[in-house]
Amino acid sequence: MKKISLSFFLVFLSLFLGSFSCEDHVVPEPQVQTLPLTALPQPSRVSTPVGYPHKFYLKFPALGNSVVDEYGTVYSVDTDNEQMPVNVAPTIGGANCLVKMFGPPPVPVVSVEYNAIDYLPFFFTVYYRAYAKINGGGIIYGETLKYDWPTQ
Repeated sequence: MKKISLSFFLVFLSLFLGSFSCEDHVVPEPQVQTLPLTALPQPSRVSTPVGYPHKFYLKFPALGNSVVDEYGTVYSVDTDNEQMPVNVAPTIGGANCLVKMFGPPPVPVVSVEYNAIDYLPFFFTVYYRAYAKINGGGIIYGETLKYDWPTQ
């Protein structure tokens, strides 16, 4: 009888302690990181649309269990036109904001740099940030960065 109760106690103790030793795994919040853009050499005017090519970059440091449906850069430009004021925190659907989608998301999305080229006409300042549309309708944004055109 003593052996059964000791065995029962040890099993009960191991289950009791085991229930406190396991913590739920924390699933990271999805994140997207905006990286600085780069100006590219100006190709011939014959082969390109009006504007100067710039390459936008972004990175996904953490996605958790989220699935990316679309990703890219959203930006707003300072045109020095009072009718179209610059949006210093550009969002999809925001006033005076343009979207550069990077193409279909790779499966799986990994933590490497993704990029796309867009043609920006001459403006004084561009405010831009990375975005990702997450499965389920949410949109996450990276930090807003500012690009000032070099003065001649």
